[in-house]
Amino acid sequence: MNIHKPLIVFLDFKAERFVEQLLLSDRQALVESCDLAEAGFFADSGFKQVPSAPTFWEKTIQSGSHEWCMLAFWDRRYIDTDYLVCTHGFTKVAGQIPATEIAEADRIRLAHFNVSKGGV
Repeated sequence: MNIHKPLIVFLDFKAERFVEQLLLSDRQALVESCDLAEAGFFADSGFKQVPSAPTFWEKTIQSGSHEWCMLAFWDRRYIDTDYLVCTHGFTKVAGQIPATEIAEADRIRLAHFNVSKGGV
């Protein structure tokens, strides 16, 4: 019995648009991280849990004087596969993730799970 399910990294529409605007070298770094995660080396992929919002994980990319950040969450509803759903990306300033970005990631997460604001 395999206790480790395969992982698929999925980019939501906003995350896909974010990746498309990155420089090729930054895009390649992000793809390499996603490939590592999918290959079973999640700990080496650079995704880190967001301390202020443990539901979310972040992947940061340093590019010159810019630091890009992409947020993601887990979807473990399926028996045979886990999904790491990337919500969107933004420029990270002063090492902090703004509350507005966490709120946007949560909005996308709720839409993904099709949960209404009033409850389940």
